[in-house]
Amino acid sequence: MTKFLMLCIALALCTGQNYAQTNDLKALVGTTWLSTDGTDGVLKFISETNLSGYDGCNNYKATCSFTEAEGFQLTDLQTTERECAKIKIFNAFDLNKAKSFRVKRRKLTFFDKDKKVFLKMKQKAV
Repeated sequence: MTKFLMLCIALALCTGQNYAQTNDLKALVGTTWLSTDGTDGVLKFISETNLSGYDGCNNYKATCSFTEAEGFQLTDLQTTERECAKIKIFNAFDLNKAKSFRVKRRKLTFFDKDKKVFLKMKQKAV
């Protein structure tokens, strides 16, 4: 019985949010992420090809894709056009610098072409 219990615990740990998921947009579908850079940025992955969010002033939506060769690509960005005071704004187009990303322990980390971290986000609690 003890071996069975230990196997169950090991499986639970391996299938939880503690593992790293890298470069797979499917893993992001249905998730919402909050910026950790001092802005009010929000990023929601609607599907493997669509995302939406909030930059701290305006709402936006875009088409997204990811390939190993090109990295993360945002296209067809649409945004509301509110006049914003001089505040620090989350720039969704920064995601175009991402050549890879990783999800681990409810944190989404984007890496540039030199494999340096340039953006971290935390998953919104459900």
